[in-house]
Amino acid sequence: MNSQLLKLLISSFCLSCVSISITAQTSQQGFFLDNWVPKSIEILNFDALNQTTSSSTVTVTVDAGTVLSKVSRNVYGHNAAVWGGKLDQSATMVTNVSNLTPQVIRWPGGNMSNDYFWNASNQASCPKDLPSTFEFNDQLYGANETTSYVMSLNRYYSFLAQTNSTGVNCVNYAYARYSTSADPVLTAAKYAADWVRYDNGRTKYWEIGNENYGSWETGYTIDQSLNKDGQPVTITGDLYGKHCKIFIEEMRKAAKEVGNDIKIGVVVYNTEGLKFDAVQFWNQGVMAQVGSLADFLIPHYYFAHGTGTNPTIILNTAAVEVTRIKTMLNQQLNTFAGLGPMPVALTEYNFNTTGQMQQVSYVNGMHGALVLGELIKNQYGQGNRWDFMNGWSNGDNHGLFAAGDPGIAQYTPRAPFFYYYYFQKYFGDKMIASSVTGSTDVVSYASKFSSGQSGIVLVNKGAVAQVVTLKMNNFKIGVKYYYYLLTGGTDNGDFSRKVLVNGITTTLAGGGPTNYATLKPYGTNVSGDIKLSLPKYATVYVVVENDKSLQSQTIQFNPIPAKAVGDSNFNVSATSTSGLAVQFASSNPKVAIVSNGIVQIIGAGTCNIIAFQDGNFIYKPAAQVVQTLTVTKGNQTIVFPPFQPKKVGDPVFSPGASASSTLACTYTSSNTAVAIIVNNQIEIKGAGSTIITAKQTGNINYTAASDATQNFIVTNPLSVQDNKESLQNEFELFPNPASNFVTIKLKQGNSKISIFNSAGALIYSNSVSDSAITIPVNQIGGDGIYVVWINSNAKKLIVKK
Repeated sequence: MNSQLLKLLISSFCLSCVSISITAQTSQQGFFLDNWVPKSIEILNFDALNQTTSSSTVTVTVDAGTVLSKVSRNVYGHNAAVWGGKLDQSATMVTNVSNLTPQVIRWPGGNMSNDYFWNASNQASCPKDLPSTFEFNDQLYGANETTSYVMSLNRYYSFLAQTNSTGVNCVNYAYARYSTSADPVLTAAKYAADWVRYDNGRTKYWEIGNENYGSWETGYTIDQSLNKDGQPVTITGDLYGKHCKIFIEEMRKAAKEVGNDIKIGVVVYNTEGLKFDAVQFWNQGVMAQVGSLADFLIPHYYFAHGTGTNPTIILNTAAVEVTRIKTMLNQQLNTFAGLGPMPVALTEYNFNTTGQMQQVSYVNGMHGALVLGELIKNQYGQGNRWDFMNGWSNGDNHGLFAAGDPGIAQYTPRAPFFYYYYFQKYFGDKMIASSVTGSTDVVSYASKFSSGQSGIVLVNKGAVAQVVTLKMNNFKIGVKYYYYLLTGGTDNGDFSRKVLVNGITTTLAGGGPTNYATLKPYGTNVSGDIKLSLPKYATVYVVVENDKSLQSQTIQFNPIPAKAVGDSNFNVSATSTSGLAVQFASSNPKVAIVSNGIVQIIGAGTCNIIAFQDGNFIYKPAAQVVQTLTVTKGNQTIVFPPFQPKKVGDPVFSPGASASSTLACTYTSSNTAVAIIVNNQIEIKGAGSTIITAKQTGNINYTAASDATQNFIVTNPLSVQDNKESLQNEFELFPNPASNFVTIKLKQGNSKISIFNSAGALIYSNSVSDSAITIPVNQIGGDGIYVVWINSNAKKLIVKK
């Protein structure tokens, strides 16, 4: 065959089915699984290749009956940085990243995140409270469209849309340290919240700062003479955690205003026991302060730092360090905050050895495949490789794509790209158990697809070739298995810049086959045990067919009625003709998520609720059934309690209205001579009455509420006495609240009685000489709050019939 049609059907609308049974441990990915959907693969063309006849040296046993975890789609994430150029304008970059299927792309960079001003276009448009020592440059301005190598925030959003990705944004935490404003933390938190509003739901995952424990970060130390809120010179984890509380409150409030749900992560350190600088007690301070408020933890890790140039040594770091970091963080959460495990996102990783062009070699790709497998195995919610574009630096560069590589066009995929591409392509939606005997150099990661196949990644970390026998337990093997074999070239010793995919590579000095997206896999007939040859430092991505001769089954899934935002959670149910349990997933977690058959409405819109069943030894996976869920905007009402009488000179106060949606209300005053609205609070300007109107205009999830009003009376301070004893001696009211009548007992005769309603209108007036008077409430009015004046003193009267 000279061409290949390899069709991957990975979508939220047309997928086959799988039943999930996580037997090894409870999921720790949490909300990172909200976007999980069944994954299906169909291989239509291949290059036929006979199975090796060499003797086996290694046995890999896969147990398809033991599901370790669902695979979070976010582990395939990457980093983009503002200096990478206008990626959205490069068809080559858009195509390659789309093929890569990263799911989440982190922005705007690493260390520079702590100097990034998302809405500035130049130095003049940056906040005015930056210190004179701040180092301005064109990369720091999110609205900069003029510098050729700088990618603006809006171009980043365009790139996400073109590559069908979502973002994870890192807000400028250090601004809370170096701002010269009176309240630098609140200033920085509100600035971050403004980005959340502008983002308007395009980004779900947010980070507060980047590696803020590091002496290399802006804000690690500050000039105390410029600081207005008494912060220490050097940051601590405890201080960062306290500040994160304010960031989280402001950012969540902003997201709610525009009708979106966001998840916010906080920075933790990757190693314990260090006794120097800010990293000492960093995690303890962060977790104790904000562990119960943050949504996820963010470690970074650069593997193999200073470990030399032996590929095996480098490759052995992946499993050890990924496992260590996750175990450490879980233990620290329990020790420092009394909390169980929470989602973890390794949002920057790579290996950090230099020389021999190791970072752009195929060994870096092998290491990446190992990290992906370990992230899934250890139930990380997200992983983001650093990064798409950096430079060349004679090969000491982490970029996944060429940038200044001699003789290679910009944006050409480097060797590591292909390891990530084939991993996400041939790995299923659930990790299943596997084990290796015969050599510690061979590593196995196994998975299941909802369409029934098993996807397996095999990595030979050693310099000696191996032959693997692949045994499949609790899985009926079909007719064929398919695979891609990735090896290094002969250039540059053990760190070839080239990768061969089934023997095909590039004519350039580095990279891989340009036709990688249409390159056919090898296809081999199953005859007895499956056997695969793994040369030294080789990686194999395998898909094993399932038995197609099993009995068929179908799913009956009734239509789902329309819902509205604010409706309660509801159950969905479906049955299969096999009698096997049916599972569910949602195609759009912005609208609804599903857990154990219970649908939780998140926002307005439409999504597909997917019913799936993956079969067993008797039944094939069922053809998937999809029902559309339509969620309309919810209605909301405003509750607006009456005001207490106020006097001129009283401090500003909150009007106190609340919407049933919990969205914040805004206010207007009909008489600005009496009161005005400042920062959503009432500021008294003079005596008299005004009507305060509470509004809630709605958002993408709620319709506008009907306005609610309350009358507000302000009196002169000279005519109202605050002394309770004076008021008590002047006159008494009883009963109060009054339902039928009210008696006024006077201190002296010849008194004038005036009663005003809450609008300030006089509704009763009388001059009396007796020491007491009884007034029927019918002469006063209906239920409400009234003000009774006796001579120059006033008291509140409540009528409640």
